[in-house]
Amino acid sequence: SALQWSDDTVAVMDSTTYSSLQLAINAIPANGSGTITIVKDIDIMWDSVVIAGGKTLTLLSDGAHSLNFDKVSGQACIQVYNGGKLVLGTEDDNDNVLTITSKVSDTSIISISSGSTSNSSFVLNNSILKVAENTSVRSGIVTLWNANFEMNGGTIQGNGDRMLFTRGICASGLSAVVMKDGMIKDCVGQYGGGLITNDTATFTMNGGTITNCIGEYGGGLHAASTSVIKMNGGTITQCKAKNGSAVYLNPNCSFQMSDGA
Repeated sequence: SALQWSDDTVAVMDSTTYSSLQLAINAIPANGSGTITIVKDIDIMWDSVVIAGGKTLTLLSDGAHSLNFDKVSGQACIQVYNGGKLVLGTEDDNDNVLTITSKVSDTSIISISSGSTSNSSFVLNNSILKVAENTSVRSGIVTLWNANFEMNGGTIQGNGDRMLFTRGICASGLSAVVMKDGMIKDCVGQYGGGLITNDTATFTMNGGTITNCIGEYGGGLHAASTSVIKMNGGTITQCKAKNGSAVYLNPNCSFQMSDGA
């Protein structure tokens, strides 16, 4: 369907075409919302994609397209802050999947941050977040500070390289992560391969799978500071670590399991 747009069109919002994703985001008013559809593969060099000013962005894909970051000058490929919200895909669409790939070392793919309150958020429905070979990440593929993350599907994928940290999720401050479905796989981190919770952050696993992740302290999950992990469902499997292949708990942290495996 991209054939109906001009050659320089990469994104569409309300029938208006844009030659870059950031231009389309800039067209959303402050504290407003918009749905942007990617209509072809996009290669981004140097610039980060920024969602701020209380904007709510739903990002969809018209077909199986990719968003490829080669070099980035900021701390993350996609930055959401100052009350911004990002929703990737829809829960009932498994055909039009957007794959976001980073070749940038020491930089997260998505960073969600707020000030003293958790007013920035991220919802992952059906997209793929993936780091390339020979690539590391700064804290996690998804990094959260005082922010909320709901994972209803999709995939967070590292490169499985023991020499390069590609941890799945790093949640710090007042952050809250809820995993309902989807998969975290092939991720590596010294303290938590799949996920680490810091400070008073919480991780609630109601479904989904964490698999084939590697860590020295916690292959699947690592809880630090006074953080809390609740497992109500889902599966942690085939993870490896020197200490705690599935879960590693520091003192003053808690792990509550009512279901799952």
